[in-house]
Parts: sequence; structure tokens; C-alpha cells
Amino acid sequence: MSQLIFLSLALWISSAGAYPQLLPLTKFSSSDLSFVNGTENGALLFVASADNNKYLRNIKITNGVTTITMDHLNDVNRDGTPKSLEINGDLYISTANNETITKSLTGNIYITTRAQAKDPGFSVIVVKHAYSFYRDGGYTTVVILNTQLQQDNTKGDQPSKVTYVTDIQHSPNTPLHFQWGIPPSDAIITNIFYGNPVSLYNGSDRYQVFFEHVEPIQIGLDCWYITAKGPFVISLDSKYVDDRNYKTTASNTTGIILSNGQFENHFVDFQPEMGKKGTSGVFYSSVINPNSNVGIYLEAGTGIDSTILNGTIEARSSFYTSEQATRLTVNTTTPLPGSIYIQYFTISGDIYPLTDPPRNFATTTVGQTPVPTSAPIFPTTQGSSFIFRAQSLILLFVFVFLF
Repeated sequence: MSQLIFLSLALWISSAGAYPQLLPLTKFSSSDLSFVNGTENGALLFVASADNNKYLRNIKITNGVTTITMDHLNDVNRDGTPKSLEINGDLYISTANNETITKSLTGNIYITTRAQAKDPGFSVIVVKHAYSFYRDGGYTTVVILNTQLQQDNTKGDQPSKVTYVTDIQHSPNTPLHFQWGIPPSDAIITNIFYGNPVSLYNGSDRYQVFFEHVEPIQIGLDCWYITAKGPFVISLDSKYVDDRNYKTTASNTTGIILSNGQFENHFVDFQPEMGKKGTSGVFYSSVINPNSNVGIYLEAGTGIDSTILNGTIEARSSFYTSEQATRLTVNTTTPLPGSIYIQYFTISGDIYPLTDPPRNFATTTVGQTPVPTSAPIFPTTQGSSFIFRAQSLILLFVFVFLF
């Protein structure tokens, strides 16, 4: 019994300081043998890089008594899933690349927790080319790791890494969310930037709207993740399409404008069905830099609804109106305004007049009837300690403060 207690205590101590991590390859210097803190036995290490393998071959990963070079992990298995290394002992990383080469590298190392690695609903995808995948049900978390685009990057505010998301297929009974950052071991809902279905309100009544049509979504982040409850299919690619002047492809639709770096003015032109009522609006989250202003202007019917983000933090706020949208404009006073996450939508047809909702939108109920408030969707793994990215931590503080 005493041995069992000692073993349990040892396992608890070894995992208490463990947390998911995303580490850029530029972090590791040729002058140092870098010890990676915050890992635990049973966790998985992934490499997401479009860098030349001749440079990755100069980076060594030492895990316990095993040493491999990074190029061995910069590959996929026969089923298309990325190769990984199971952590078993202290983790060290060293490089023989000089400082100039190291600073030019674009890839990342991603490390899970042990609980995430053992969770059958948790998986990781590295995006280098066109790839479609499905999940057959249950609670799932899919981490998406982007790699450097292999195309001309001189088009406007094109990010260096982009996931181009198309062909999203799921039923109204499968709540699906996109979230920025890396998934922590505990629940977080303040970093949702896309959801389907969405919750709309008429006074105290809440209604669910499911979009069968979704515009192509471009996600210019190093890492993001999908959480869902139920089966779904999604197609991903590593490419960028200039969307600064975009026209939607359906009357009932939803889409995304997202920026985490350089940003130029964006315009979305909708295709309203003439003679019909409707509903349109935006959900938005942001961390705006000081002295920067970002304006969101939604033209619908004969009016314009708008909001100005000026050095503020917003966590899944919204506004909408009982008219079909004709145009959305998002502009900025500075080229680097901060982080902007906007989900826009428009619906043709009759719907009840709407009022601005509270900030909690995650739901599992679908239909055009009032529904009670239900629990938010959480990542599938629970229990271990974690560290938020700075933006997620700030937004979580704001969320708790407001409620």
C-alpha cells in the first residue's frame, strides 16, 4: 500500500507542472542545450514545419536515453496523421544551426499533456497541403498546426501561415466551434471565433440558427483548434486567397474575417433576397493595440449598425439587426491593430425581432423554438494544469470580471 501511495504521489508531482506548449524553432540557440520545462511522461511531441529538412536534421531532440533529429518527426504516418514522439524522461533540444539560420526558421514544436495524448477524442493535424478528415462522433478536440505558406506572400495583408477551410459538413445536432491558441487541459470558451449553430435572442427567448452554407474560412494563425460534439467532415489546405473584397456565395450564410498581424480594410458584399425580411449581424472578439481603432460597419436595409474597437478587449460580443445584410466593412486606423476575430452572418426570411444577447453563446440545442440555457462546449480533456496564451488569459480575466 505504501508503495502504491508513493507511486501515486510521484505521478501527481510529475504532472502538476505539465501544460500544453507551442514552441517556435527560433527559440533554440546553438550556444545552449535547452531543457524544456513543463512536460510529463506520456505526453506527445509534434513538429509543424515547412523548413528545409537539411536544417531540421541539425536539431536534436533528446528524450530520456533516446536522441533523434527533428527531420524524422517532420513527416506523416501511412494514414496521413503527423508523426510524434512520446515523452519519456527529461526533454532537451539542441541545434547545430548558426544563429542566422535559426532566426530564419518558421516551424513550431507542439507538446500535449499526457491526459490529452491518452484521450481518444483528441488529435493533431499538421497542415502542409490539401487534407480532408472526419470524426464519427462524441466529444472531440482537433488541434490544427499551420506551416509556412509555399506561395507568393506579397498580396495585401496575407499572413505567413494560413489554413484554408472548406466543405464543413455536420448536422444541426453537432455543435462545432473553432478556437484560437492551443487547447488547455481545462475548459475555456472565451476564445471561440466561429460557431455553428449560433444562438440569437428575442427578449428572454433564445433561438438556434444553423447555417447549412458556410463561406470558405481563412485562419492565419500558427495554431488553432476545433471542438465538437458529434460527427463532422472538414477539408483543410495550406493556401491563401485574397479576401479583402469578398462576395458571399449564398443568401443564407456565415463567414469569418480574422487577423493577428498586418490588416488592411476588408469588405464583404452579401446577396440578399429582395422583398424578404431577414436577420444579419456579427460576433466579434478582439485584443486591440493602444492607439488603434477598428471599425465594424454592417449595412442592412436602409441602416448601418456599427461598433468601434479602440484599445479594448472583447470576448465574443455581438450586434445584429432584423434586416438582411448588404455589406460589411471592417477598417483600421493602423496597419497593426492587434487581434481581430469576426464571424458575420445573414439570414433571409421571417424571424422574430432580436435584441443584443448576453456573452455566452455555446449551446447544444437546435431549432427555431425557445430553448433553455445549456452548458458550453468544452475541450475533451480535463484535469491537468495549464498555461494560457497571453490573449486567452486576458480574455478569461475579462469574462470572469464581467460575470
